[in-house]
Amino acid sequence: MSRRRPEERAGAHAAKQHQQRHLYLLFDDWPEGYSVRQVDLSSDDAASDDAHGWQMAATACAGDHCLPPAIFRFKAQRGMPAHLAAAFDSKILATQPVSPGAAAPPLLESHVPVFDVRQRSCLFELFALAAGTFDVLCPPPSPPPTPQARAWSWFQLQSPPFERDRVTSYAVHPDGTTIFVSIVERPPAAATTFAFDTAERALRGGGGWWRLHGQWTLPFGGRAHFDAELDAWAGLSRDPDSVGQVCCCDAVPANPDEAGSEGRCPARKFSKEKLFSEDPTERHLGATLMYMGGRSEYCLVECVFTEDEHHVDCADEDMSDCDLEEEEEDDDTGDERHDCKQQDEQDVSRPRRYLFRLTTFNLKYDKNADLTTGSSCRVRY
Repeated sequence: MSRRRPEERAGAHAAKQHQQRHLYLLFDDWPEGYSVRQVDLSSDDAASDDAHGWQMAATACAGDHCLPPAIFRFKAQRGMPAHLAAAFDSKILATQPVSPGAAAPPLLESHVPVFDVRQRSCLFELFALAAGTFDVLCPPPSPPPTPQARAWSWFQLQSPPFERDRVTSYAVHPDGTTIFVSIVERPPAAATTFAFDTAERALRGGGGWWRLHGQWTLPFGGRAHFDAELDAWAGLSRDPDSVGQVCCCDAVPANPDEAGSEGRCPARKFSKEKLFSEDPTERHLGATLMYMGGRSEYCLVECVFTEDEHHVDCADEDMSDCDLEEEEEDDDTGDERHDCKQQDEQDVSRPRRYLFRLTTFNLKYDKNADLTTGSSCRVRY
C-alpha cells in the first residue's frame, strides 16, 4: 500500500481546513427597504500566521474600498432594523411590522420574508422579547398533516419580570436550551440575572418560567457566545474601563439551585488587546462580535466615521443603519443584530465617510493564562 509523505498529508489537511467564510451585511440603504451585501472572509484564513497581527492591522487599510454590491434586496419598512431577526444557519429572517391602519403587502399577509444564503433546509424556533411580552415563533409539525397546517405560529410564554429596555446582556447556556438575561434597573435597584429554560415549557401551552439566578450581571454589552474551546462565554466588554476588549467568563450552572446559595458573579478575564480602532481620525459608532466556530474564531465588525471634506462615498447613501449576519460554509452560524445608528448633532455641516472595520482573530489563553488574540488579528476596511 502506497503512503503519502508527511508534507503531502499536511497539504491535504490544510486544503480541507480552508473553507469559504462569508459575512453578510444588512443595510438600511435602499429607498424601499434593505439590501444584503456579502464579504468574503476566506482570505483571512489563508493569511500567513508568521505576520504579527497588529503589524498587519497597520497596513491592511491602504487605499479606499467600496462596499461589495448588493446580492439581494427586499422591501420593508425602513428605519426599523430591530425587526430583522438574526440568521438561523444559512437563513436570514425578517419580521417587519405594518403601520397602524395600513394594509399589509400581499406577501406579508401569509408569508414571512426569508433570504436563504445557501440552498439548504432549516428548522428552528425564534424567541422574541418584546415590550412586556415573551413569545416564541414555532414551525409547523414535520411533516405537516395537511397543506393548510404549514403556517408558522406565535405563542406567548410567561412575561419576563423586567422591562426589555433594561437588558444589558444575554447568552445561551452550553446546554443549548437555557437563555440568560442580565438587567440593570434604575438606581437604587440592584443588577440582576434571570434564566429561562426553553426545554421546560410546552410551547403551545404557554409553559415555562423565569428564574432569578442572582444579584449580578453578565459582563458583556449585548450578546455573548459560548466558546467550547475556551469553555466560557465570550463577548464585548461592557465595562467602561475595558471598552474594545473581549471578555470571557465562566458559564454558570443553568439551574440556580446548583450555582450556590449566593448566586455569585462568574469569574471573568479580559483580552490583553483592545480591538476597536485607535485611529484618532475615526469615531466609533457601534460594533458586533460574531462567533465563527472552529478554534475560537471570531469576526468583529466596527462601524466608524471620519469627517472628510473631499471624500464622496462609493456606496449607497444613508448607511448609518446596519444589521449584520455571518455565515460559514460547513459550520453552524452565529447570529447577532448590529445597529450602528447614532445621532451626532455636532459639526453636522461636515461631510462624513462611514467605514466598516472588520477584524478577524482567534482567542486563546497564553502561557500565563491571560486571554489574548496572539498574532492572529487581520484587519480590513
